[in-house]
Amino acid sequence: MAQNEFIEVKEFLSKIENSDSLLIKLNRHKFKNGSFDFSYSEFSRKIDFGYLQHRISVGKDFYTEFKLNFFSKDDVIKFGWISKYDSSEEKLSESENFKENQIDFRNYLNQHNAFYGSNLSHNEFKNQIITEYAVAFGCGYSGNYLSKESYQTQEYIDQKDIKSLKKLLTSFSPELQTLGAIGLTQLKSNDGNKIIRHLKNRKSVLFSCRGCSLSHDETFIQRIGLYE
Repeated sequence: MAQNEFIEVKEFLSKIENSDSLLIKLNRHKFKNGSFDFSYSEFSRKIDFGYLQHRISVGKDFYTEFKLNFFSKDDVIKFGWISKYDSSEEKLSESENFKENQIDFRNYLNQHNAFYGSNLSHNEFKNQIITEYAVAFGCGYSGNYLSKESYQTQEYIDQKDIKSLKKLLTSFSPELQTLGAIGLTQLKSNDGNKIIRHLKNRKSVLFSCRGCSLSHDETFIQRIGLYE
């Protein structure tokens, strides 16, 4: 995607206030290079402190060109990023704010660190928002696929590394939190029981493997129930 198109889409998104209307307006808008062939919501999920986290994919000719990651509260977009997406490498190549609210961003981060007893930095928080993690053990038709973060979690379990598993549990990412909870549960550790109870009640949707494919069809309570 050309840089001028990236800037045009970013400026268009910056003027949208309501989360419920973003996808509709994006689908209807005629950009200089024409409309996009597809734009769809990957998820809108409940997180903490009354917020929702959203991810939208947009592209042409069957290829995703960029992804949107943003937070909303009471249907108002609070902060978010547009990221170029390299479909061949399946990774983000560049990210910029399309909606910037440093007060809300810092408030959420401070509340998170206080509630979970964590020490996430500004960059760690942002990276966990825009990065696509997966809870995937033995996925795919062969049953051998593990996501990078799931492989690392299995190593923590094998090493009985409670400290690293607790750090995962206090992450922002619901997928990383789930991996931490799985590890602590498998090791029959009582560390993090209060947080795990909270995550069960929150019921966030996860990007995880159920059978042969990855999808957003499973909640935390469904996944952790497999290990209890």
